[in-house]
Amino acid sequence: MPRTTPHPRRGRSRVSRQTIPRGGPPPRRAIPAAPADYPLAVGLPAMPGPARTIARWLGRGSKRVSRAGLYPFLDAEFERIPERSRVLSVGAGGEVNQRLLAAARRRGFTVTQLDIDPELEPDVVADITTWQAPAPFDVVVISEVLEHVPDPPAVVANLLQLLRPGGRLVATVPFIFPIHDEPHDYYRYTRHGLAHLLRDFRDVTIRARSTWPEAFGVLAVRVAHERSRRALEVVVVPAVLAAMPLLRLAGRLLPSEIITSGYTIVATR
Repeated sequence: MPRTTPHPRRGRSRVSRQTIPRGGPPPRRAIPAAPADYPLAVGLPAMPGPARTIARWLGRGSKRVSRAGLYPFLDAEFERIPERSRVLSVGAGGEVNQRLLAAARRRGFTVTQLDIDPELEPDVVADITTWQAPAPFDVVVISEVLEHVPDPPAVVANLLQLLRPGGRLVATVPFIFPIHDEPHDYYRYTRHGLAHLLRDFRDVTIRARSTWPEAFGVLAVRVAHERSRRALEVVVVPAVLAAMPLLRLAGRLLPSEIITSGYTIVATR
């Protein structure tokens, strides 16, 4: 069966199916020694102290650049989810689900994680292309997953059926972004392709999540990161971080919608 979610290196997090009370204490969780998706994290205990510190800093810096437009959008959408809502998260593990879990604790809604990979310990092990839920969901979250599914139209059609009438779809996809999680990286979507893919939804809002200069900054950081060239990354990550305010300003002064690192989507059934 083809994978429908990124590689397990994104990290693990399990979300209970039980409703999480508003304001209740968060469960105790082990804090990883370094970002789970950062290659230098492997064998960190054997690294000298300065090297370990640099590895952690580079991992955080890489995330700040490549996910700058992602987490603010998701956090805002998660805070809009009403109490007692039933939420399906497609793709278990990773920081997106950790943020969703934190919002569930604050707001008191129920989250079910689905993934085809049992090693990620999802609540439901299934293929999102064909899975049928016993009851519809109020919200479906599918972040950075649609590029990894072999049959996107079938997945979107099933997401429509998994939502109750009036339910919301919250999604993100990359656009100008390096190949990742090989060999399960199949597609990139333009704004027009997304509109066509979601044509059976209503009130579809698609927004670029970066300006075109920021997109080039993301590419530079990801190329240095994916090739695991530590010396190059030590130079590129600080340079791009320092330049991001100027890149963002340049994108606003010279706007263009033809290049972005990805898109955010909100749609209604």
